This record gives sequence, structure tokens and C-alpha cells, in this order.
Amino acid sequence: MGIKSMLKKGKSFVKDMCFIIKVNIQKSEIRKGNGKYFIIRYDSSMQAGWTVWERVVLYGCIYASDHKMVPVVDMKNFSSIYQEDSDFGKVNIWDKYYLQPAGVSLEKAIESGNYVLSDTSQDWFNYVRMRRTKCRDTEYLRKCYQKFIRNNKQTLQIVRNNYNLMLQNAGFPKKARLLGICMRGTDYREFHHMKQPEISSLSILAKEAVKEFNFDGVFIATEDKQLFNAFKNSIPEVKFCYFKAGEFENTKGYIGDVIRQEKTAHEAAIDYLTVLYSLNCCSGLGGGNCGATIVAQYKRKTEYEYLNIIDLKEFY
Repeated sequence: MGIKSMLKKGKSFVKDMCFIIKVNIQKSEIRKGNGKYFIIRYDSSMQAGWTVWERVVLYGCIYASDHKMVPVVDMKNFSSIYQEDSDFGKVNIWDKYYLQPAGVSLEKAIESGNYVLSDTSQDWFNYVRMRRTKCRDTEYLRKCYQKFIRNNKQTLQIVRNNYNLMLQNAGFPKKARLLGICMRGTDYREFHHMKQPEISSLSILAKEAVKEFNFDGVFIATEDKQLFNAFKNSIPEVKFCYFKAGEFENTKGYIGDVIRQEKTAHEAAIDYLTVLYSLNCCSGLGGGNCGATIVAQYKRKTEYEYLNIIDLKEFY
């Protein structure tokens, strides 16, 4: 059936598109046995950080659940920002920082001879996005996230300690009520991602939110030195904290390529996980529409007291 004929069908268009996406995914799958385990894979190279991986895994888990399979994550056989070259094919990077969604190891799933190897593209995003009713429901995604996406104890201890030390060094109490401001780096201009708001818009947002909601200060999340300094200087009257923000002057390139010029895979992994944990600890969140702010909205167990994500609905 052609796209034009689908458009004429009106209300059934979404259902038809979902079916096509599902068929395309299934055509790309490699099945062994009856397919008890669903092995989630993604060929991201150096282009995708944790918030992309978390969504790939989350949506893959939803797909697996829809089809009565057990989800298992494979970050062992695909290169990523968080994998040293020597780890390729040897270490499942997901297991270094997260728990397997259903507690089943990749080795067990493969040894069973009863599994499905997923498509390695981003069709998972499309699959879940086309399930309109559930996708619009942040609480549904929050429930799924809490069920499937969990850091392991070692990672939680490290990022929690980093967060507490950051608060201490900035002079904030342990239970500080912070407004998180997330500013995505300038590589968006190179690779046609979602357009980000101007610093002036974010500074006004921050000043008004801090005053109205009586936040203790602002947590700044950005790797871009230019954005970091511009925003910090625009709100001199507001107390702030940050974790390794503004580290990079040149962010023209895929973010993974830029970061790995300066950091090891482990440093890159822990640093970003600390930032995501810190945003999760904030009482409010503002910023542009990007992976970190999208995931943050359902990563938290409860809603933010204040939430203002500026979606300009444009691309660079």
C-alpha cells in the first residue's frame, strides 16, 4: 500500500505506519530457535551518548514486552563512546554501568540458542513513537523506565558521591533544591539536530523560575565552554553549581569524537552519568529539546516541580 492511499484513510494512518515499521524491524531481525530472548543492539559508533542508548534500550524493552520476549542488552559487539578499542567483543559495556533489564546476561541468552537479534538501527524510536496513545503518556514511559533502566550499585555510588561533592564544593546543602539548566553543545549546528534556544531565553527562564519556585540555585549542564560562560555570566545574581561543565572549546564534530580526544571511555561514561544523575536530583528542569531533557522527563520517579523545555520545532 502506498503512502498516498494511507493518508486518505485518515485515522487508520498511524496504525498502518506502525505495522510497516514493525514489519521492517522484523525483516532486519536474526532469529534463532523460538526467540525467547530479545537481544537489543544499536550501531552508534561515536555518535550516541547514554541518553540515546537509554532510549534504544527502553524502546527495545517495550518492543520485547509487546512480543512476549525477554530483553537483553548487547553493548559488547558494537563500538560506542564508552568502549575502549581493547574491550570490543570482550566486555559488555552496558553491564559495567547498568543492570540487565530482566536480569539475564548476554552470554546466557546467546548460549540458549533461543533468541532474536534486533535490528541495529533507530527504528525502535519510530516503533514506540507510532504507538501514539502510550507514547504521549509520560507516566507510561516513566513506569517502563523504572522497570527496565537501572544503574548498578557501583555506578550509583560513584555518581552519588560526585553529586554530593559538587554540592559541598559549591556551598549547597545536601538536600538543595536546584533548577537544572541543560544546554546542548554546538555540534548540533553541524549535524542538523534540534535547534537550541538562545542563552538570553534560558537566562530569563532561570531567573524567573528561581524566584517563583524559591530554588536554592542552578545546576548547569553543558560540555560547551562558550555556552557555559555566556549563561553563567548572564545570571551573576544566581548561585550555581556544575560537574565538569564547559570543558570543550571546539565542539564541531560528533560529540563522542570530541569527548574521546580528551577522556578515556570510562571517564566519558561516568562524567555523563553524573550529569544525568544530577539533573535527576534537581527539583526543576529547563533547557532546549535534546536527548538529555527528553529522557529526564521520565527518568525521574516523580514529576519535576517545574519543567520548561523549549522546543523550537526547528533543526540546524
